[in-house]
Amino acid sequence: MLASGKALPVLASKFRSLLLLVLLSPGLLQAGTLAGRPLAEVLVELAGDHLQLIFNDELVPPQLLVSEEPPAGSRRQRIEALLKRHGLALQEIRPGLYSVVVASVPDQTSLAAATPAAVAVEAPALPDLLVTTSRYQLLYDRPGSHDFLSAADVSKYPRAADETLQVLHRLPGSASAGVSAPPHIRGGERGEILYRLDGLQLYEPFHGKNFLNIVSIFDSRFVQAIDFYSGGFTAEYGDRMSAVVDIRSMEPPDTLSAELGLNLFHSSLLGAGRYAGGRGHWLASFRRSNLDEVSDLTRSNYGEPHYFDMLLRTGFKLNEATRIAFNYLHSEDNISVNNSSKSEVADADYSNDYFWLSLWHDWSDALSSELLLSYTTIENARDGLIEEPGHRGELFDRRSFSYPALKLDFSYAASRWLARWGVEARQLEADYRYVSSLALDADVPWPGQPPRSRRIDLAPNPEGHQLATYLTVRYAISPRWTVEAGLRWDDQEYDGLEHADQWSPRFNVQYQFPAGTRLRLAAGRFYQTHGINELQVGDGVDRFFPAQRADHLVLGLDHDFGDIRLRIEGWYKRFDALRPRYENFLDPLTLIPELQPDRIEVRATEAKARGVELSLARRGAGGWSWWFNYSWSRVTDRIDGDWVARSWDQRHTLNVGLNWTTQKWDVSLTGRYHSGWPTTSARLVNGRLVFGKRNDERFEDFKSVDIKIARFFALGEIELEAFLDVTNVFLFENPCCVEYRVSTRSGGPQLEREQDYWPRIVPNLGLYWRF
Repeated sequence: MLASGKALPVLASKFRSLLLLVLLSPGLLQAGTLAGRPLAEVLVELAGDHLQLIFNDELVPPQLLVSEEPPAGSRRQRIEALLKRHGLALQEIRPGLYSVVVASVPDQTSLAAATPAAVAVEAPALPDLLVTTSRYQLLYDRPGSHDFLSAADVSKYPRAADETLQVLHRLPGSASAGVSAPPHIRGGERGEILYRLDGLQLYEPFHGKNFLNIVSIFDSRFVQAIDFYSGGFTAEYGDRMSAVVDIRSMEPPDTLSAELGLNLFHSSLLGAGRYAGGRGHWLASFRRSNLDEVSDLTRSNYGEPHYFDMLLRTGFKLNEATRIAFNYLHSEDNISVNNSSKSEVADADYSNDYFWLSLWHDWSDALSSELLLSYTTIENARDGLIEEPGHRGELFDRRSFSYPALKLDFSYAASRWLARWGVEARQLEADYRYVSSLALDADVPWPGQPPRSRRIDLAPNPEGHQLATYLTVRYAISPRWTVEAGLRWDDQEYDGLEHADQWSPRFNVQYQFPAGTRLRLAAGRFYQTHGINELQVGDGVDRFFPAQRADHLVLGLDHDFGDIRLRIEGWYKRFDALRPRYENFLDPLTLIPELQPDRIEVRATEAKARGVELSLARRGAGGWSWWFNYSWSRVTDRIDGDWVARSWDQRHTLNVGLNWTTQKWDVSLTGRYHSGWPTTSARLVNGRLVFGKRNDERFEDFKSVDIKIARFFALGEIELEAFLDVTNVFLFENPCCVEYRVSTRSGGPQLEREQDYWPRIVPNLGLYWRF
């Protein structure tokens, strides 16, 4: 076992080398002048992460150059001076968000040099936001498979349980069924998604972690935007191999604002404002579950789940070049649930705490850095009991984890290239105490089964470290060609896992055709370590496995037909070095999955996923917007030499949506359809139940039509929003699980097959008061 006294010096030695390399690198770069460079690039560079600008290439064309250096001043003052020389100006949409518009009185001295569009361009509303400078990089795009979701995108569409991440289920490449918050992305497991909030990586960011993860800890009211990557992401993202969900919290307004919310699932309170003449800001978000009260009112016999979360943030601008922010995120659960017969009972208490400090500094107009110091603690406690005829089980589960971490990132933007590099270090400690027992009588749950019993008693307490460093460079070869190449190095060492490191090359290229067409190619290698909090003690696993690996290849085509955007992507993923996973192959909805008789180990040597996605979207045309996407995919494991469909293999997927927005109304209607997920057949042979090959059958297809209706009322300085949100409004029966029984009621043995279903309807009714 690696003792703490030995782990820290090893970690410190490795980290000093990486940190020295990263800290010396800024001295090798010199800030260039602004004159002679494209105005669009300079606007992005000056805005940085401090301001968000909205503009298009008609208003600020690529050939429009900076004629002379702007005078000294704040970022906004320098941007305004540059724009004025070209007959342009800033128009504030909300604090921190500006649109570039044609000035009413242009500066005549610059019109001879280059004149932008002669007519004024209306400032786009935030719900129609497609590209802003906070997401705008070289040549206006993000590499890889990327979707940008604004706060309006998150809030206006139907979402079961008012869950923020439900919006991801409607994007191409997502496979989901029922009400679980995390989807499968392009064939990967749910645990293969990297979650970040304001730069910090989050672990287990869900309420009800062992109960389908129905609700995440991200209250949609504090979300400003989500960057979602479903493949081909660049080297700054690591340790997860399928997708990235990068969330940014809202920017507080100049004036004090508050919001009180109430719906069937939770109550919320949100406040934000500024102090010290606008140099400081604060944000506070609180949310608590109402499910225990709803359970009491409906006299439910299924228990009382309760959850609570909060986000606190304060930030301050120390000077024009330096900003600092302190953040605290807390979540907790107190869950007591049982099945309908009360023969299966589970109690759980969860607590997550994240503390982090972020420090941003602009070393020059081109070079900036972000330092992030964090401390994370996770406490999980779970107890369970099963008392059924011939089936008895008991569970005691305690887990705690801590992660002090440091992360340092740099960004340098030159006239034709953009470089980003950084280093991360984490010290890891975990403490497990797990005891379970299971006893099954003969012929339980199926005839012919021998009596079985099992006891697991494990108490590992691993500790160690993780290190990572990366470099990625984007270069504009010409006005049409842009390439990005990156390399990431990860290193991990903790008890039960032999020292290992991984190199992950990433490559992206984009070609810009005339008339708004873009061709994109992404390829790379992505590793995922066996997290210190992911030891499968419930299935008797007491050692860590080497890092898993996925290779991505993505080819995409985008085209803008006026206000309609078309995107086509084909993708391929190959998974290797997979660690065993455990599934309940008949019923995934059980309360204590590791104590069920249908629990199996899936030991695949490799896996493949491939697919094609087509999407069309039209935003904000006269109050109407719509979208459509179709995906075909195939996801298989190689088990004992045979290719077998994964349990979430979703061959055909169709999502459609329609939204109508006015000053008083916001109405959205969406539809989802996908092929049924695989399941395993069974038959009777001489009175005994015999299962077929794994996943050799499929459930019926999944269908859901969802609706959300919101009405806005202005009551003086108070705004009231009332909404109705209904998932599966037509009550489609979508199967999730199957149970087999052998009956002798008609003389000889007969096989009975009974299906269970995802919730047939999930209604939600709520109010928000803003003042």
